[in-house]
Amino acid sequence: MFKYLVPRIALGDLPSICGVALIGAVIAGVYGVIHDQITYAISPEYFTHIKFKQFHFADVGLGDRAFVATIGFLAASSVGLIIAWFLARLLIPQCQLLGRSNRVDRRIGNYSATSQRP
Repeated sequence: MFKYLVPRIALGDLPSICGVALIGAVIAGVYGVIHDQITYAISPEYFTHIKFKQFHFADVGLGDRAFVATIGFLAASSVGLIIAWFLARLLIPQCQLLGRSNRVDRRIGNYSATSQRP
């Protein structure tokens, strides 16, 4: 049970996992900005009555559209970071194992092709 709560991460995999998680956060954040801009165009009341109060700490005074973009980025990027982190934790060690086996197979193939037969 403990191995599911505190996973072991190979130190060599950590930079790749963090990179994928950050890329996932940025992609989700951009999606959140676009989504919230469309939602604000349809119904600004949703933002003025709910979201502006919820994210009041992020208001830097640049106007409503910039504030809506900030809200979209903050809300979606946090979810994207978490999802990308878990996907990277699952996929990166497996991909690297496959990559290592392919390298070993290529080396064996190169060795057998260059070896001289009597």
